[in-house]
Formats: sequence, structure tokens, C-alpha cells
Amino acid sequence: MSEAALAILNAKVTTLNPKQPTAEAIAIQNGKIIVVGSNKETRKHIGSKTKVIDAKGKTVVPGFVDCHVHMIGFGWSLQNLDLRNAKSIKELQQKLREYAEKNPKKKWILGGRWDHEKFAEKRFPTREDLDAAVADRPVFLVRVCGHAGVVNSRAMQLAKIKKKTTVTGGKIELDEKTL
Repeated sequence: MSEAALAILNAKVTTLNPKQPTAEAIAIQNGKIIVVGSNKETRKHIGSKTKVIDAKGKTVVPGFVDCHVHMIGFGWSLQNLDLRNAKSIKELQQKLREYAEKNPKKKWILGGRWDHEKFAEKRFPTREDLDAAVADRPVFLVRVCGHAGVVNSRAMQLAKIKKKTTVTGGKIELDEKTL
């Protein structure tokens, strides 16, 4: 029987295993879980060097692994146009049109999570692409990475973006026809 480095007893363990959805104890050795079960089963792995934690009925869940989530941005994405599944500029335009029609009271059309690498065209959408879908209201769409975005002509007019517009700490890429 192997000796655990850590044992957690008297817990409400959520396992995420449909065959054993809950347990009351866990034993860990070399960074790996070696027992998920009852206090009795887990105590068999407790030795003189085992650190024992009495969870006193508290909940224990598997570790949450966060690769890179911006929670404010994620919350924002839940309220706006989601373009993560768009496979072309044409599909992006269709989704944009539909969203604008379903949300006539929104002064700005906001959205994003588009990824030009998934588009058939393999390019960023342009302001002309957005203008063709929605021209009467400002549109701002953020790329899936959150580090780039595109706006339509109405948004550029409201933001007073011209050829000579500069920003500190960023870059505005303009086409040759820009205002």
C-alpha cells in the first residue's frame, strides 16, 4: 500500500465521474490522486509523513485549469453578437444583419470572437464588409484574441477617425479611401 503525501478527509468531494459522482476523501501522492472514496479507504494510505486535512464537510472540486480567460471580456461576449462560428465574411455579414434586425434599439452593434483564420477568405473583415451589412448604426467587432477589431464607417465617423488619427500604445490601420 502506497503512502500518500496528502489526504483530505471528511469532505464533500465532487468527482465529475458519472460512475462515482461524490466521495468523502482523497489521497494524493507525487502530485497524482491515488484514492477517491471513503474516509476508511483513504486512511489506509495515511503514513507518518502524510499531511492530513480535515475538510469538516466542506466541498472539494477538481482543479480549475484556466488557460487564459479575460472574465470581463467573456461577460461582454455573452451580451453581444457572437461570431466565433462564422466560417466566412459572407456568414459574418449575415449574422451581423440578423443581429441588427433583432436588436433595433441598440445604438451600437457590438460583438466579436471572429477568427479570420477560420474564414474561407483567410482575411480580416473590412469596414466595407461591415458597411454592406449594417451602415446606419456604428459597428465594432473584436477578434477572438481581443487584440484586434474592426469598425464600420459609421463608427469611424462617430470616433472622428481620419487618416492622420493616431493612438498611444496601439495602431489604427486604415485603407487608402479613409475619410
